[in-house]
Amino acid sequence: MGPWARRHAAVIAAFIVLGLSLNYVSALQVYPDKTPAEVLWRLLGFFTNLTNGIVAWCFAAMALRGRFLAPFWMGALTLWVAIICGVYYGVLYQHLNGLSWWADIAIHAVAPLAVTLWWIAYAPKHLSWHDAVVWLFWPLVYLVYALARGITSGHYPYPFIDPLRIGWGGVAIWFFGLAVLFLTAGLAMVALTEAAQRAGLRRIR
Repeated sequence: MGPWARRHAAVIAAFIVLGLSLNYVSALQVYPDKTPAEVLWRLLGFFTNLTNGIVAWCFAAMALRGRFLAPFWMGALTLWVAIICGVYYGVLYQHLNGLSWWADIAIHAVAPLAVTLWWIAYAPKHLSWHDAVVWLFWPLVYLVYALARGITSGHYPYPFIDPLRIGWGGVAIWFFGLAVLFLTAGLAMVALTEAAQRAGLRRIR
């Protein structure tokens, strides 16, 4: 890993931690009747927070070690945060003010954009079509986790996985649609990397 890739990975990790911290502080203000631990537990129910946390940890590890993760994992992280941005602004967006607005922009827009640009600029891109299918594993694990939390607590973090609102059939339809979105975007990433590699080989020849 080159020095610029390492520095930028460190900046991205620090920025995501800052964004998650702002989100936590703003949530404390939104839920003054809950303890800090209860607020944290609530935030840990969201795909956005969990995925950004995973990305921050991985980018910090790369910055400290000075080595890239496997191309499979870097592609996965990029896909997952990019989908966060697309789904939020396509389906879930709401106008916020103050600290909540800054936290919202940080974890839903700036972090996904920064990770995507870093992946384009620095990451090795030896991907396969099989990777796009395996990348669905994390959204599936999250779905099971979120539904288990919801069944026990009565609170579901997103309306499209809330069977109390849309029924189990609605949840199944929404998840199928999101799975198709993840798979399509993943396949597009693989196709673009293969096209770029072929173009590079042609230029060398």
